[in-house]
Amino acid sequence: MSRPVMKWEHLKGNPLILSLRELDRKVRNLAVDSGIDCSRFPVLSDSDWMNRALNRVSATFSLIVIGQVSPGKSSFVNSLLGRKLLLPSDSPTDGVVSVLLASDRKTEYAEKVLRDGSIEQFASIEEATRFLRQQDTPPEHQLQCQEVRMYLNEPWLRHLRIINTPGLGDRLEMFEKAALQYFHEDESDLVVWMFFPDSVANQYEVSVFADTLGRRRGSVLGVVTRCFEGKEDDINYDPREDPAYVGTAGVVPWLRKNLGIYLGDIILYDSHYVRRLVQSMRKEPDRQSDGAFIHDLDRSGYSHFQ
Repeated sequence: MSRPVMKWEHLKGNPLILSLRELDRKVRNLAVDSGIDCSRFPVLSDSDWMNRALNRVSATFSLIVIGQVSPGKSSFVNSLLGRKLLLPSDSPTDGVVSVLLASDRKTEYAEKVLRDGSIEQFASIEEATRFLRQQDTPPEHQLQCQEVRMYLNEPWLRHLRIINTPGLGDRLEMFEKAALQYFHEDESDLVVWMFFPDSVANQYEVSVFADTLGRRRGSVLGVVTRCFEGKEDDINYDPREDPAYVGTAGVVPWLRKNLGIYLGDIILYDSHYVRRLVQSMRKEPDRQSDGAFIHDLDRSGYSHFQ
């Protein structure tokens, strides 16, 4: 008889998890009292592992966003939030993994976790988003950082933890290496693999993800972004009916043929349009019962993703 698998959500609130923090403290103190050099042992030198475990069990569901440089990862995360938190760009942007969590305070705050396990708090969320951008932060400072955690006043983040990663194909190989290592060690419930229609999954991208994705078949969602580009004002346009996407030689059939062994589903999604819809829903919740608005939610990819 196979043993039941302990799921992350089953650990939420489990007192055994909290007792691990005290046990970890005692082990470290014992090592120091015994004259052991903790830096020589990865388990002892990683002083942040307990915080990562507690962050993981604080949400019932976790998703990680991956993809090449500039396929719209930051815009996708912004669309889920309904606000422009991360700063998108057509050039490489985020050089550090960012983790979005629910704030346990009345205010929002952010902190960076360095590779030696130490934690430094940012003065503001805005300072944290600037630190993430390669344009605003020296590479050596970003490479010293394991992840940036942003604690936001978003109630639904109590149920959903979001991880955004630097893009593959970055001009600095070390950024890509750090992102791949994080992805390999991550245990999120859902992998969101972002594709830009004009450069869908080149062979290099497939090869570097193949090993990790092969172990996570069925939990990988392909998201094709910017589907309304150039057609934002056409209220009749629906990418689900566009031959460029769904025709014989379209993006979706190509993905199914070449990446079908990895992808559990494929969504045509326009992040900028969705972000505006989500903002509108928050201001006017009654709009969700309006037929035209429901149609917009459907054709933008929002309903499919939900």
